[in-house]
Parts: sequence; structure tokens; C-alpha cells
Amino acid sequence: MRAAWHERRAEIDVLDDAGEVTSRDEFRVDDDGSLFLLRHTDGAPLTGKASELNVVRTVTYGRDGLAACELHYRGMSQTSGEVDRPHTDLPGFGSWRDMLALAGIKDADLSGADAAPPLAVNNDGDRWAPGHPLRPGDLKAMFTPGARAQAAGDPVEIEVVDAGEVKLSSGALLATDPGYLVQTLRGWEGPLTVRVAPGSYPVQLSIAQGTVAGARIVVSDEPVVSWELGLRESQHEIDLGDGEFYGLGVDTGVASFTDVEAVSSVADPAQQVSADLDDWHGTVDDGALVMWHAGYGDGSYPVWVGRAADGAVAAFVADMLILDGLDESTGGP
Repeated sequence: MRAAWHERRAEIDVLDDAGEVTSRDEFRVDDDGSLFLLRHTDGAPLTGKASELNVVRTVTYGRDGLAACELHYRGMSQTSGEVDRPHTDLPGFGSWRDMLALAGIKDADLSGADAAPPLAVNNDGDRWAPGHPLRPGDLKAMFTPGARAQAAGDPVEIEVVDAGEVKLSSGALLATDPGYLVQTLRGWEGPLTVRVAPGSYPVQLSIAQGTVAGARIVVSDEPVVSWELGLRESQHEIDLGDGEFYGLGVDTGVASFTDVEAVSSVADPAQQVSADLDDWHGTVDDGALVMWHAGYGDGSYPVWVGRAADGAVAAFVADMLILDGLDESTGGP
């Protein structure tokens, strides 16, 4: 067992007689202080490659009451019906039985006192450092004209281009593919939970070797002292695994910023502007929507929320993930 309660994470591994890991359970501490099972993985062994004789199965329990099961064999996956996410109270030190029960380990599976040593909080005597969701890198450098970086291993120099202003009439930012706006009207996705004061805000693009590396909304001139991942309703960062993130989905090669209240008026013209987009960026309805070519194309891209020293939102950055080394699990603002 490995636990880092200060980071709200713990894991339990089950080993076979040869010392190979055959199952792993990943736990998280929720906002209410309870412990829940996020993911169960089993196979023989997990350290080997999946094959016809070695299938690895991963079950992830969602907050929406669904469990997604992925078989790491020929890329098969499925989503089950409604199932409660396993949870219990956070155990006190040395009181692991409820936690072990979430992992399907019963008292009968333990061998009395001989089972105690493997349940040590530390891993081989060292402090366990769990993985983290994606962390932002040097987003300041991304929007510094003349800054040097690398893209796909090649040196590049940053150019910053003004893309006009985006009107956030309600202050609720929607970052999305313009082609998804119709789905947004049907409730398929929503704005970020972080809100700003209604108004028009400058949008800047970071250009690296003729490619859009990122798009920034400048909310204020105050320096950003911290970055956090932009989340939509029902998204929780504690549910993410190592290097994972919730992102802006792109399926037409174009991304955009708009206000959630403007969707009904910009949805149709945005699709036409997006289809004809030749420049780095384009606008709809005098800034009701600002769009840009999304880095190298389709995919998912994180949107970061930058906060000033007083906690107020100072910027939003949609990172197109083309600059090497600017998004690391140990990165900073």
C-alpha cells in the first residue's frame, strides 16, 4: 500500500508469488473527506505487455454513476450501466480494513500478522510521490514576444498576435470547437465554472513557426501568480490520473472562445467562418466569438485559469500543446 494523504491519493497493489503486480486499486479523498475507489486494474502481470494470453482490465468509476471498463487487448472498451462508486470513510492510521474491502480484499485473504508489513504507508522506506494531472508550464514565456522554445524538437521563436476582443456578455466562458456549438445548445457541454465580470477582453495568440501554440484572454493587467485547470460542471481534478486533463475538444481543427449566452446567435455563422478560415484567427459578430487554428489539429487541449495575487482571475489560456517542455507534471506558472 502507498498513501500520500496530503495529496489525497493512495494505492493498493496485489502481488503474486513471483512478486509481480496482478492488480492495482487507486483511491482518492473527495472534497467531503470520504475515500473513494477511482480505478481498479487487474491482469497478469500489470508490468507486462497485454497480449492474447495477458489481458489487462481497467474499471474506472465515474461520478455520473457509470463505470467504464477498458480491456487492454485489441483496444476493446465498454461502459456499464449504473453502478455506485465504491466509497468509505477516510481510515485512521492502521485501520485499513474498510479500505481493503473497497479493493475486494477480505479478512480471509490476509494472513494475520504476516500481512501487516506490505501495508506500510511508505514504499521501500521512501516517501511515495504519486503522479499528478497535467500541470501548466511556462505560460508567461508562451506569450512573450521573442521568447525561445522548442516544438517537435526544433527551435522556435515566439510571436504574439492580437486577435481582437471577445465579448463575454455574462462572464461565462465557453471554450470549444465552433462545430460543437450546436451540441452545446443541446446541453452536451457547458462553460467553465470560473466566471469573470461581463465585458470585452483582448485575445492574443502565441505563434510558433507559423502555428498557433496558444490563445490567451487578458482579463486584467495584474501578474498571474498561479494557474489552475479550467473545469466544467461535474468535472473534478481529483478524478484525473497522472498526466491527464479535462480539455477543449477539437474535431474540425479550429478552437474558439465565446460566451455561453451567445451560443444561439453565433452557432450557425461560426461554422461558416470556421470552414473558410485561412488566417490564424477569425471572429463572428464583432467578437461574440473568436476562433483560431488549433495547433497541429484535432485533439483535446487544456484551458488554464490564471489568478492574480488577490485570487481574482487575470487570464485564461488555451494551450495547443505544441511547445516542448512547457507542460510538465512539475511545471509552474
